[in-house]
Amino acid sequence: MCIHKKNLHAGDCAAAYRKILYDGDSTLDQNESSAERTSGSCVTNIKNPKFMNVPKAIIENAFDQILARCNSRSGSAALPGFDGVRLSTRHHRHPSIKIVKQDCVEAYRLIPTNDSGRFVPQSTLH
Repeated sequence: MCIHKKNLHAGDCAAAYRKILYDGDSTLDQNESSAERTSGSCVTNIKNPKFMNVPKAIIENAFDQILARCNSRSGSAALPGFDGVRLSTRHHRHPSIKIVKQDCVEAYRLIPTNDSGRFVPQSTLH
């Protein structure tokens, strides 16, 4: 199924799905029910609710087929032969507000820690 809204840069989707981590035998991590990676304009997602053992080559080929079929638009497809596994691509929406590094540094500094520098729940501070 293709969603004809915004164009994706095909190279971004390929870069995103290449970031997916696989087990040593080049199969999808069976401890994860989903994997999502982003690059540029594209987010790739794999739903694997039954923790199927899916080879990397099959996943990458399926993403390439989605991109070709949807002509660089968002799309999704079930993976034949792998019950419940679904792949999708979508447009990456960048944050609508500018992220200021100093704000992040200040927020991190305000997280409560104990004397050893370990994070502690705020409930233990009272």
